[in-house]
Amino acid sequence: MTRQYFIGLFAEGNTDYRFLESVVEKVFYDIAYRATGNFEFRVSILNPQTKGTGFTEKVLNVATYGYSQFSINVLCVHRDADSSDRENVWKYSFSPAIEAIEKADEECCDEIIPVIPVHTIESWLFADKQLFISYLSTELTETDLEISGNPESFRNPKQKLQTAIRISQEGKAKKRRNLDIADFYMPLGSEVSLDRLKELESFSRFYSDVERWFIKNRLIQD
Repeated sequence: MTRQYFIGLFAEGNTDYRFLESVVEKVFYDIAYRATGNFEFRVSILNPQTKGTGFTEKVLNVATYGYSQFSINVLCVHRDADSSDRENVWKYSFSPAIEAIEKADEECCDEIIPVIPVHTIESWLFADKQLFISYLSTELTETDLEISGNPESFRNPKQKLQTAIRISQEGKAKKRRNLDIADFYMPLGSEVSLDRLKELESFSRFYSDVERWFIKNRLIQD
């Protein structure tokens, strides 16, 4: 018998969903290979056309909506660290949101898994640079494109992405200059390997948090 689980995904922006939807699904299936039995995971994008202006209120509303409309078992919540340290966003964003969910009067999903990339989600897009370069259709190197080094050391990964695209297009005919930053999120999310992503510390923490969810729900052994 196949056990079915519903995963809610709440991200900061539309392009973030394009990258994260496939990645989140791959993580759950990857860990499920270690469990006994068959599993099916469905990711529901919970785009916040929600009430509330603050992060805590939005997460609470998404957790309530996702539970009532999609019967989600777990909610993955993305918020960029906007720095090299994820602890502030955990302390000032996630901790209050989880506390609010625990005290909520309405039924809602109380299984929350943080998705906190260092700086911004674009650092994860650079996990496999050769894959990224292949989408640029260029012979230029990482050094040429100004993307050499650890992606989590990039202070502004999104700017790095834009710069690499611009450099790759220099000298090409105008009619071929049709690359847009938004075009990269979905294919990179679909094709990037988890092994490459796990080389990034912030992604490894997300992966470990999903493992803990499996353990807590007795789907795999500790």
